[in-house]
Amino acid sequence: MKAASLVINFCTNDDTGIISVQRYFREFLVDVIVVDVNAILKYLLVNFIIPLIKCFECFNWYKGVCSENCSFPRYYFNEMIKKNQERYGKDFYVYKGFLYHNPILRHLLVKIEKKLYAQLIVLPLYLKYASSSIGSTAKI
Repeated sequence: MKAASLVINFCTNDDTGIISVQRYFREFLVDVIVVDVNAILKYLLVNFIIPLIKCFECFNWYKGVCSENCSFPRYYFNEMIKKNQERYGKDFYVYKGFLYHNPILRHLLVKIEKKLYAQLIVLPLYLKYASSSIGSTAKI
Protein backbone atom coordinates (compact mmCIF):
# COMPACT_ATOMS: atom_id res chain seq x y z
CA MET A 1 0.00 0.00 0.00
CA LYS A 2 1.72 3.15 -1.19
CA ALA A 3 0.97 6.58 0.13
CA ALA A 4 2.02 10.07 -0.84
CA SER A 5 2.21 13.54 0.53
CA LEU A 6 1.59 16.70 -1.43
CA VAL A 7 3.30 19.71 0.09
CA ILE A 8 1.90 22.95 -1.32
CA ASN A 9 3.55 26.30 -1.14
CA PHE A 10 2.14 29.51 -2.50
CA CYS A 11 4.75 30.33 -5.12
CA THR A 12 8.24 31.60 -5.59
CA ASN A 13 10.39 32.59 -8.51
CA ASP A 14 12.79 30.08 -10.09
CA ASP A 15 15.90 32.20 -9.62
CA THR A 16 16.96 35.72 -8.74
CA GLY A 17 16.85 37.20 -12.26
CA ILE A 18 14.56 40.13 -13.00
CA ILE A 19 12.67 38.18 -15.70
CA SER A 20 11.97 35.36 -13.26
CA VAL A 21 10.71 37.84 -10.65
CA GLN A 22 8.43 39.50 -13.25
CA ARG A 23 7.04 36.13 -14.40
CA TYR A 24 6.39 35.20 -10.77
CA PHE A 25 4.42 38.40 -10.15
CA ARG A 26 2.45 38.09 -13.37
CA GLU A 27 1.36 34.49 -12.71
CA PHE A 28 0.35 35.35 -9.17
CA LEU A 29 -1.55 38.55 -10.00
CA VAL A 30 -3.51 37.13 -12.95
CA ASP A 31 -5.63 35.02 -10.57
CA VAL A 32 -9.10 36.59 -10.21
CA ILE A 33 -9.13 35.83 -6.50
CA VAL A 34 -5.90 37.80 -5.96
CA VAL A 35 -6.75 40.88 -8.05
CA ASP A 36 -10.47 41.28 -8.62
CA VAL A 37 -10.91 44.41 -10.75
CA ASN A 38 -12.16 45.09 -14.27
CA ALA A 39 -10.11 43.68 -17.15
CA ILE A 40 -8.53 46.95 -18.36
CA LEU A 41 -7.37 48.02 -14.90
CA LYS A 42 -6.10 44.51 -14.18
CA TYR A 43 -4.10 44.48 -17.44
CA LEU A 44 -2.48 47.81 -16.54
CA LEU A 45 -1.79 46.72 -12.96
CA VAL A 46 -0.34 43.31 -13.84
CA ASN A 47 1.71 44.32 -16.86
CA PHE A 48 2.89 47.84 -16.07
CA ILE A 49 2.19 49.38 -12.66
CA ILE A 50 3.07 46.54 -10.27
CA PRO A 51 6.07 45.27 -12.28
CA LEU A 52 7.56 48.75 -12.40
CA ILE A 53 7.11 49.35 -8.69
CA LYS A 54 7.46 45.96 -7.03
CA CYS A 55 9.60 43.82 -9.33
CA PHE A 56 12.71 45.95 -9.02
CA GLU A 57 12.21 46.32 -5.29
CA CYS A 58 11.89 42.53 -4.89
CA PHE A 59 14.71 41.92 -7.35
CA ASN A 60 17.10 43.99 -5.24
CA TRP A 61 15.92 42.24 -2.08
CA TYR A 62 16.36 38.79 -3.65
CA LYS A 63 19.86 39.70 -4.84
CA GLY A 64 20.82 40.42 -1.27
CA VAL A 65 19.46 37.23 0.34
CA CYS A 66 19.52 34.55 -2.37
CA SER A 67 22.11 32.46 -4.11
CA GLU A 68 22.64 32.82 -7.85
CA ASN A 69 20.94 29.52 -8.66
CA CYS A 70 17.80 29.59 -6.58
CA SER A 71 15.55 31.81 -4.52
CA PHE A 72 15.85 31.02 -0.83
CA PRO A 73 12.18 29.97 -0.36
CA ARG A 74 12.59 27.47 -3.21
CA TYR A 75 15.92 26.22 -1.82
CA TYR A 76 14.51 25.55 1.65
CA PHE A 77 11.31 24.09 0.25
CA ASN A 78 13.36 21.66 -1.88
CA GLU A 79 15.53 20.74 1.13
CA MET A 80 12.44 20.04 3.24
CA ILE A 81 10.98 17.80 0.52
CA LYS A 82 14.27 15.92 0.16
CA LYS A 83 14.58 15.31 3.92
CA ASN A 84 10.98 14.10 4.18
CA GLN A 85 11.49 11.74 1.27
CA GLU A 86 14.61 10.31 2.94
CA ARG A 87 12.80 9.97 6.26
CA TYR A 88 9.76 8.08 4.96
CA GLY A 89 11.49 5.92 2.36
CA LYS A 90 10.49 4.51 -0.99
CA ASP A 91 6.96 3.45 -0.03
CA PHE A 92 5.96 7.04 0.66
CA TYR A 93 6.46 9.62 -2.07
CA VAL A 94 6.62 13.34 -1.29
CA TYR A 95 5.46 15.70 -4.04
CA LYS A 96 6.02 19.43 -4.04
CA GLY A 97 3.69 21.83 -5.74
CA PHE A 98 3.29 25.54 -6.07
CA LEU A 99 -0.04 27.22 -6.48
CA TYR A 100 1.28 29.48 -9.25
CA HIS A 101 4.74 28.46 -10.39
CA ASN A 102 6.91 25.44 -11.27
CA PRO A 103 5.67 22.80 -10.66
CA ILE A 104 2.14 24.12 -10.99
CA LEU A 105 -0.29 22.39 -8.67
CA ARG A 106 -3.04 21.62 -11.20
CA HIS A 107 -0.60 19.74 -13.49
CA LEU A 108 0.85 17.88 -10.54
CA LEU A 109 -2.61 16.74 -9.37
CA VAL A 110 -3.22 15.05 -12.72
CA LYS A 111 0.08 13.18 -12.35
CA ILE A 112 -0.74 12.13 -8.77
CA GLU A 113 -4.23 10.98 -9.71
CA LYS A 114 -2.78 8.54 -12.28
CA LYS A 115 -0.61 6.88 -9.60
CA LEU A 116 -3.66 5.66 -7.61
CA TYR A 117 -2.16 6.06 -4.15
CA ALA A 118 -4.00 4.45 -1.24
CA GLN A 119 -3.58 7.65 0.77
CA LEU A 120 -2.68 11.24 -0.09
CA ILE A 121 -1.80 13.72 2.64
CA VAL A 122 -2.04 17.36 1.58
CA LEU A 123 0.01 19.86 3.53
CA PRO A 124 -0.34 23.55 2.62
CA LEU A 125 2.60 25.65 3.84
CA TYR A 126 1.04 29.08 3.69
CA LEU A 127 2.55 31.53 6.16
CA LYS A 128 -0.77 32.99 7.18
CA TYR A 129 -4.43 32.66 6.35
CA ALA A 130 -5.56 34.65 3.36
CA SER A 131 -8.80 34.06 1.52
CA SER A 132 -6.98 34.48 -1.81
CA SER A 133 -4.53 31.62 -1.21
CA ILE A 134 -7.07 29.25 0.38
CA GLY A 135 -9.68 30.17 -2.26
CA SER A 136 -7.24 29.61 -5.14
CA THR A 137 -6.17 26.26 -3.71
CA ALA A 138 -9.76 25.11 -3.20
CA LYS A 139 -10.62 26.21 -6.76
CA ILE A 140 -8.12 23.70 -8.16
